[in-house]
Amino acid sequence: MRSVRDRGAAALFEGQGSPREERLRLLATTSQVLASSFDLAEPLREVARLSVIWFADLAFIDLLDDKGDFQRAATAFTDADQERTAAVAVGMHDFALGRRVTSSGRPLLIGKPTPGAFGPGDPAKSLLLVPLMSAKGAVGVLTLVSTHAARRFSSADLATARDLAARIGTAVERAQLYSEAREAVRARQDILAFVSHDLKNSLMSLFLNVEMLLRRSPRDERRRGWKQLDRIRRGIHQMRRMIEDLLDVGSIESGRLAIDSREHEIGDLFEDAIELSAPLTHDKQIEIKIEVPPPPFKVRCDRDRMMQVFSNLIGNAVKFVPEGGSIVLSATASGANALVSVRDTGPGIPATRLPHLFQRYWQADETARKGRGLGLFITKGIVEAQGGVIWAESQVGAGSTFFITLPLVTPIEHRELVLAGAKRPARRAPARATGGSRNRIRAND
Repeated sequence: MRSVRDRGAAALFEGQGSPREERLRLLATTSQVLASSFDLAEPLREVARLSVIWFADLAFIDLLDDKGDFQRAATAFTDADQERTAAVAVGMHDFALGRRVTSSGRPLLIGKPTPGAFGPGDPAKSLLLVPLMSAKGAVGVLTLVSTHAARRFSSADLATARDLAARIGTAVERAQLYSEAREAVRARQDILAFVSHDLKNSLMSLFLNVEMLLRRSPRDERRRGWKQLDRIRRGIHQMRRMIEDLLDVGSIESGRLAIDSREHEIGDLFEDAIELSAPLTHDKQIEIKIEVPPPPFKVRCDRDRMMQVFSNLIGNAVKFVPEGGSIVLSATASGANALVSVRDTGPGIPATRLPHLFQRYWQADETARKGRGLGLFITKGIVEAQGGVIWAESQVGAGSTFFITLPLVTPIEHRELVLAGAKRPARRAPARATGGSRNRIRAND
C-alpha cells in the first residue's frame, strides 16, 4: 500500500526545489487550505496530512474545548499500517505533554524519548509539540512524531512546525470568532423576534380599540375626536412597520429571510403595486404608468415580498418627484431573467450618493427625518434572496431608475437586456459614471 507521503508528495512538491522553496510551498498550501472554510474539520485533517507528507510519520492536532480539555481534531499517518500505531502514539492517553506545551506557550522538541515513556508499544523516536496560539492564548497543540530512529527532528523542522502552528492557531481563532458572531446574530434575532411578538400583540390590541371607538362613538363625538384617533391609528401603523423592518433586517443578516416563490405574471404584480401605492401618489397627483411589451410573461418570485419592494421604491420616488410628475414601472424579458425597472421624473441622485443607497441606515441629508434608512437595504435583501440583482442609475435633473432582475418561469430567446437606454452592468462591474453624466451603481458592488 502506498503511503500518504508517496501519494501526496508528487502533487504538493512537484518539481523538487530547494528545502526553503519546499517549506514555503508547504506553508502557502497550508494557508490556502485553512482559508477555504470556517468549518475547520476537513481543513485540519488536510493540514495533518500535509505535515506527514513534509516531515513526520504521525501528526495530531488537538484543540482545547470550553472546559479546557483536549479534543482530537485531526490525525494523519504515513502508512495505513500505522493506524494501529497511532492508537498508542504520544498524546492519546493523558495529553500530559500537550498540557505542558499549552501552559508554557513554548514548543517542545524531544530528540530521543525514553523507550515506552508514553505508554506500552509507544513507537515515537522523536517528538515535536508546538502550541497553537491565538490572541487570547493557547487554543490547542500540534504534535508531530517520527517513528524511525534515523529520522530525528531538527531545529529547522521546529521552525517549520512553528510557522505551521501559527497558521493553524490563526485559523482556529478566526473560526471561533465567526462562530461567536453567528451566535450573537442568532441570539439578537431570537430576542428581537420575542420582543416584536409581544409588541405587535399590544399594538394590535390598541389598534382594535381605536377602530372600535371610531365606529361605535356617536357621530358628534366622532367628529370631535376623529383627528386624535386617526393620529393614534397612523402611529400604530408606523410602529408596526418599524417592527417588521427590524425583523426583516435581522432575517436578512442571518440568512433566514422567508421567501415563498411562485409564478406570477409581471403585469399583475405591477397592477397590485399601483393599487397599494395609490394613497401615496394621489395627494401629489403623481401619475404611475406601466410599460410591458407583449407577449405577457411570468416571473418566479414571492408576491408579498415584491409588493414590499415596489412599495419601498415607489415610496422613495414619491418623496422626490414634484407634484404632477410621473413614475413608470417597466419590464422586459430576455434569456432566463426579466429586467424590471422603476423610473421617476425626480431631481436625480448625485454620483457621490449612489454607492451608499443600499447601505443599512444610510439616508440623504434632506430625507434624514423621513424614514429609518432601512427600505433600500431590505429591498436589496429581498431581491437577492429570490436570486435577483438590484442596481440604480441616475442623472441629476433627469430622474432616477432602479433596476431589478427576476428569474423567468419560461426562459425565452436570449437578447441583450436594454431598457430606456440602460444596459445591465456586468456581474462584478464596479460603480461608475457613464456618458459623463449618467451614474450607475449596483447593489452588490
